[in-house]
Amino acid sequence: MATLTSVNDQITDATRSRTHAALGDVLVSLTQSAGISYQNAVNAQQQATLNAQAATTQGVATIYGIDTAPTGLATKETP
Repeated sequence: MATLTSVNDQITDATRSRTHAALGDVLVSLTQSAGISYQNAVNAQQQATLNAQAATTQGVATIYGIDTAPTGLATKETP
């Protein structure tokens, strides 16, 4: 079994401080990644909404543009 030796308090404080700093760096990186993911999700949702609106507008314009009685048969009286 290893024998216990006294370690200078400055060394343990420096080691603990660096470990905490590394954990802080990891947390900052994770939160930034999450933020970018949320921004990308919002952007994708906005693009999907824009595409849906364009498709609806084009569909309505197509429906209104259809000539339902090109030969006048729709208004012709039947005997």
